[in-house]
Amino acid sequence: MALPEVYHASRQVARRINADSIIRKNLTDNPENFITHFAQSLAAGTFVKLTLGNYKGAEEHLQKILFRLIEVKGRTRVFVQYRYDTRDVVKNHDFDEGITILRKRLEEGFRSGHLFTTENDYQLDIGKRSSRLNIGRPTFKNKPVETHDRKKASLVDPNAYYLRLLGITNDEGKIRSRQHDKWKQINKFVEVLGGLLDKSRLAG
Repeated sequence: MALPEVYHASRQVARRINADSIIRKNLTDNPENFITHFAQSLAAGTFVKLTLGNYKGAEEHLQKILFRLIEVKGRTRVFVQYRYDTRDVVKNHDFDEGITILRKRLEEGFRSGHLFTTENDYQLDIGKRSSRLNIGRPTFKNKPVETHDRKKASLVDPNAYYLRLLGITNDEGKIRSRQHDKWKQINKFVEVLGGLLDKSRLAG
């Protein structure tokens, strides 16, 4: 091979190596920047909420993960809600644990993330060979006030006669102390069933 051809071939190889390096750097830098923005928003008190979606990992039935803040006994914690096909799992963590969970879950198969702060919105999209981090104007100007005692409206009437027959409620329609898990399961079942009905032909 003549010297000019060798030079030309070596430059092509160098360009290819450089392009691959840029792709790898882009694939890792944007998720890391996203995590950094999350950590900074927690420290600065500007965090509103975060959502992970487009899950491509190995955990069955997992759809998305939601992060928000709650106050428990005077301490601010990261409330992490794992949303599956038919159930939700919730856990409370301190800030460092919340950051670790975000990094771990991005590595395990979540391909999109949306971080809301009072300063900016951050949209992360991860592909097979590259990633993208878009920064936009904030959707929320003020932080929501979150408490652990916030009550969620139930879909089932606690005064229903069959709940008393099942021993879930007492004669006054109050949930018995040992039946709260069963009460949540019933409400979740009704919620899932209602969603399936809305999507089915029966809804129309």
